Amino acid sequence: MKINCKQVVDLYSYCDYIPVVSTLTNLTEIFIKLVIRSSDLIDLKDNHYFLHLKHKDFKRCAILLIPVFGNIIYIIQDFRNRDYNNKATVLKKMKLDNSVYLKSGWEIRNDREVALGYLKDNILGMVLMDLGVLLKHDREFMLQVVKDFSQTFIFLIDEFKVDKEFILSCVTSNPNLLRLTGDFRKDRDVVFTSVKLNALTFSHADITLRNDPELAFLAYNSKRSTAEHFGEELKKNTEFNLKLAEYDRSWLSNLNNHCKDDKKFMLRLVKSDGLALQHGSNEFRRDREIVLEAVTQNGLALNFAKKDLDDDVEIKLASVRQNGAALQFVRKQDLDTVLEAVKNDGMAYQHCTGEFRDNEVIRAAALKQNQLAAKFMKKNLILPK
Repeated sequence: MKINCKQVVDLYSYCDYIPVVSTLTNLTEIFIKLVIRSSDLIDLKDNHYFLHLKHKDFKRCAILLIPVFGNIIYIIQDFRNRDYNNKATVLKKMKLDNSVYLKSGWEIRNDREVALGYLKDNILGMVLMDLGVLLKHDREFMLQVVKDFSQTFIFLIDEFKVDKEFILSCVTSNPNLLRLTGDFRKDRDVVFTSVKLNALTFSHADITLRNDPELAFLAYNSKRSTAEHFGEELKKNTEFNLKLAEYDRSWLSNLNNHCKDDKKFMLRLVKSDGLALQHGSNEFRRDREIVLEAVTQNGLALNFAKKDLDDDVEIKLASVRQNGAALQFVRKQDLDTVLEAVKNDGMAYQHCTGEFRDNEVIRAAALKQNQLAAKFMKKNLILPK
């Protein structure tokens, strides 16, 4: 049954001043407070009247059972407190003394404007507990309060703390609230919303989500420092580490990459990105198998190989076959390597050293591949036809 709750509250409030009538209405209210309020049929949080009744002073109800005498007592009391039931007066007095809000009447304490004025001058979130009961259950108002005064979040009533849509709205307005959302730190939607807006909130996610590759990549893509909060399981995940290393080569040397010392991991990486060799450990940069795979994929990776492999002909040939310009990184040049380089890229002639610059076979091969290589040759030499 639908009840116009506001009118019922106003009616019962006026009845408190009428002898005999106040006896009947308060007797009814006492009965409701003691008996009916526990019924499953009454949803207190959604009913203006029952919320009003729940917080009405039991002492007031009892005294008003006495006709005339009870009415006189509360007429006098309410008259003395009339200023605290006037919105304009309360707002004015609050400018001088914010605690006036606590003395105001039920209707005033449930007024949005007055309540916001009270919250504005109190930096402690616990003052949310002082608000009128209707406002505490007002979803729209509480969302605005959390948005403006984030410190009040932990003092919200329980019904909002378990409401996913409400929590989503809160972290959307302030991602840092994720750390206070309890079990919602395990909720993928809530955490993703928070991390998209502020990657650093990734650290507040539950460990189950800090092992989520997609979420971790989202966070790392925005803030590299979030890597320290990756779950241990994720740090050992080969596929995830490969993806990050391909996206950010420096990941290979990151302390949070628990695969960085795994040779199989390194081999898979240089097969797809030879230049990743530069971020490998010294051990990998002198490992023949890894270096050969790297230069085969990208000849310029030879620049990052250790000197231990300077005499390895197969590695030198593989690098210049892939990219003639890799000749510049061949520290010990030989005829076969240089010739292979200029056949692949005539402009590689500029990187020839010593006797190879005057070798007619090499010059001929270079010019055949690219006539522009002539600008790197001595002018007094007769260019082969």
